[in-house]
Amino acid sequence: MNWLAISTQLTNLMERKKHHENVKKIRKAIVKRFKDWKGILITTTAADTEELKTSNIPENLRKLKIVLM
Repeated sequence: MNWLAISTQLTNLMERKKHHENVKKIRKAIVKRFKDWKGILITTTAADTEELKTSNIPENLRKLKIVLM
């Protein structure tokens, strides 16, 4: 394996870690806002969807608010 391939793999790992931390922050913020168990359950399952992982985070948060209200 050459240095370029190793560098690319490290970059990809760092991006995934950064994304995972962002998803955790979103979950915490949503759980703080919605205290009832039903709301927490819906939001945590929605946070795991591929759509939230791959799209614009603020837009998805707006969608989640609409779903829960």
